[in-house]
Amino acid sequence: MNLLARINRELGGDFDLAHFEHVAKINHHTRSVEMHLRSRRRQTVNIAAAELSAEFMEGETIWTKAATSILSDEVVRMACTAGFRCDIQWIDEQWPFAENLLIGNNLHQCDAFPFFPVAVAPLVWNFLSSK
Repeated sequence: MNLLARINRELGGDFDLAHFEHVAKINHHTRSVEMHLRSRRRQTVNIAAAELSAEFMEGETIWTKAATSILSDEVVRMACTAGFRCDIQWIDEQWPFAENLLIGNNLHQCDAFPFFPVAVAPLVWNFLSSK
């Protein structure tokens, strides 16, 4: 609901928050949770700053967020595929959570980041782990 309230406040929207509800959709195959806002009735919403009018049918959703559970070894493979190496993983023993320090493999300057001596500055990536 915060997203709709912010659109109303900052973009001149006229979402009636009482006509939307939170919905969580769990996808076991992709190990993800999607957060949606579902329209409780047919309605038309206007966003002045975007010069946009949108019609929502009853039950239609706005997909606002996705969270995915990634195993620790998957992070290493994904980082490698993207041109990074995983220097270290800090895995919480009590919660399914970890942080990873990913470093760009290319030690030469990159056109996109000429001010860094590494392709991309060190990056810490948070993720959920199913240990």
